[in-house]
Amino acid sequence: MSLEEIALQEQDESKPENEPTGASRLRKTMIDISASCVFYTPIMAPIEYFYAGKTGEEVAYSRLAGIGFAFLTARYTARFGDWWQKIHNYTTSSALKQFITDTSGTLLLHIPLYGTALYITSRSYSTGEAAMIASLPTVIATAWPYRRFLRHWREIWRKTHAPQKPVNK
Repeated sequence: MSLEEIALQEQDESKPENEPTGASRLRKTMIDISASCVFYTPIMAPIEYFYAGKTGEEVAYSRLAGIGFAFLTARYTARFGDWWQKIHNYTTSSALKQFITDTSGTLLLHIPLYGTALYITSRSYSTGEAAMIASLPTVIATAWPYRRFLRHWREIWRKTHAPQKPVNK
C-alpha cells in the first residue's frame, strides 16, 4: 500500500459518513433548486398571469427571476423546512400536524422571499400585491405536497444518479 493510499484511507476513516463533501453539498443544493423550480414554476405562472394581470412578458421575466432567486434561496429554504420538521417531531406526527408544520414553515419564508421577488420583478405595485395575495392560498394548498415532492425528488436523484465511489483494491 502506497503512502497516498494510506493517507486517503485515514482521511476516509476520520471523516464522519454523514458529513457532506464539497461535491455532495453542491449536488444537494442543485437537487433542492431543481425541485423548487420544477414544482413551483408551473403553479405560480398562471396565478401571475390570470389573477394578478401580468402580461406574458412580465410573467416570463418573473419566472426567470424566480429561477434565479431559487439559486440563492432554495437550498436554505429546504434546509429550514427540514429543521422545522425536526423540531416539530414530524415523522411521528399525525397528517394534520404534518400539514400544519409544512404550511407554517413554508409561509414563514414565503412571505418575505416571494414578496421581495415580486417587488423586484413587478412593474407596478398593484400587480405585485395581487400576485402576493393570490399566492398565499396557493402556498397553503401546496406546502405539504411540495415537501412530499421534495423528499421524493431527493430520493430519485440520490439513488439513480449518485456518484460512484471508487473501489479500493
